[in-house]
Amino acid sequence: MVVPVVLISAIFFISATVGSEESCYLTEEQEDECASICYPIVKPLLRYFEKCQGKEALISEFQKDFSALQKKYSDLQENHSELQSKYERLQSKIIDQKDVQIDLLINNISDLKGKSELSNLTNRLREEIEKMLKVTQTEDAIKNNQQNLKTQTKGMIAEQNNLENKTPQFPVPLDICSLAGIHEIRIPDSNPFRVICYPNAWWEEGYRWTMVYSKKGDSNKFNRNYEEYVSGFENPDTSVFEFFIGLDRLHHLTNEMRLSKLTLFFNRGRAVCDNFVVGNRSEGYMVKNIGKCIGDRHLGLRLGTKFTTFDRDEDGVPDHNLAKENGYGWWFNESPNSVPTRSELIQIAIRSDD
Repeated sequence: MVVPVVLISAIFFISATVGSEESCYLTEEQEDECASICYPIVKPLLRYFEKCQGKEALISEFQKDFSALQKKYSDLQENHSELQSKYERLQSKIIDQKDVQIDLLINNISDLKGKSELSNLTNRLREEIEKMLKVTQTEDAIKNNQQNLKTQTKGMIAEQNNLENKTPQFPVPLDICSLAGIHEIRIPDSNPFRVICYPNAWWEEGYRWTMVYSKKGDSNKFNRNYEEYVSGFENPDTSVFEFFIGLDRLHHLTNEMRLSKLTLFFNRGRAVCDNFVVGNRSEGYMVKNIGKCIGDRHLGLRLGTKFTTFDRDEDGVPDHNLAKENGYGWWFNESPNSVPTRSELIQIAIRSDD
């Protein structure tokens, strides 16, 4: 806009200076005079116009470059968005794969644990079978010896038959526990019941032990009432070695059967008593005798102590029921140091003192 205005102004200026308003034509002298006057004025304007045209070309070029850069930037933004979306999808897939791998690892660990437990059980079963085979072989040898001795013992057998006719007989745990494992025995006025037999010298105090009471630590199965303790509960073959034959049967075994040698097992050791006798129901199944005891401690067994359950308090401790507080029945007494805690494993095994 500046260049045309300047040119027009220059033309008007020249017209005013070199000619009259009435003439539209110039002579040569006038043209030369006009050229000498206009050229110095127009020349800078032409140069300025040339520079302006160059700047406009540069601006146009810059605008094209800027548009190209804008397009590239837009393309880059689109690529970035696409890459971000791909990254998020890939990350989600990786997380899902890791979750699947973790689940597989957990399942594999569970399978390995199961296989390990199965292997342990298999090894234990194999050991028990080997023990049974050894016992069976020993039993076969004994049977052969007995067959050879039959002719020499007829008189003794006759005497024994005479005694049997005079007094009632029944299977004796001492005889049954010549074989290892779980066996059924019977005593007078009682249904058959099952016990665990250990014929070998499992402990140092002799052979043929009969397990009659077995409680695991923190067990809830022994929080029973008095009548259940009298008759007994659970079976060793169905309760994972947690059972009690019952107070009434224990009374018969320690009196008529003379299975009075006692071994008590607990978490911190064992105790052995050589004359364990339990009274009858009218006596509260009290500890009538324990004889001489050796070992770590006697698990609260004391002469004259009656059996206590949560519904029958016989512990002699005022304002307390130790069976209810400890969660199982026992011959509790007032001595706090002699009371086995709920968390202790307790096992009672008896045998003949012969």
